[in-house]
Amino acid sequence: MSALSVIADWKETYRDLPMDLADASLLRVADQSGVCDILTIDLRDFGAYLLPGRKALTSVL
Repeated sequence: MSALSVIADWKETYRDLPMDLADASLLRVADQSGVCDILTIDLRDFGAYLLPGRKALTSVL
């Protein structure tokens, strides 16, 4: 599945949250690389987003 398809699916899944292209891109990189530690000040949104397999990103702040 292409990156754009995955991002479009996530944007639909999380349509009640303000997922923008930057958020979706970080999720895609985490999904592809397996690195789920993220440095962000936007914990409200990233705490709600889940990768396939229901894996969550972890804030390092």
